[in-house]
Amino acid sequence: MKFSLPDKDVFVLDASASPPVEISSFAGVGTTLFNMAVNPVNGDVYVSNTESANRVRFSGAGLHGGSTVRGHVGEARVTILGTVGVRPRHLNKHIDYAATPGPDTEVEKSVALRRGWP
Repeated sequence: MKFSLPDKDVFVLDASASPPVEISSFAGVGTTLFNMAVNPVNGDVYVSNTESANRVRFSGAGLHGGSTVRGHVGEARVTILGTVGVRPRHLNKHIDYAATPGPDTEVEKSVALRRGWP
């Protein structure tokens, strides 16, 4: 059975209403959301997250173990929510996903998972 679900990731609520009421929502923020922080100057919300490419198949024949999984499985990101909409920022833009395996310099520069701010 085919079905579709709304892609609502972050909700803006009027917490003073009883019960609270949804004012708006943001879609396309990320697959797994971690922390949120508000920029006190402009009110933008920064959301640390990962984006999974779970619609892409990566498995194939392996040399030693029967199968292998390689590829662009997901991204570590910070997504900015504000008046100009949803702006995802990939934290590891330097990675060349076409080169497998990549050079050690890619690993040294990479941010694994940004879960919060100091």
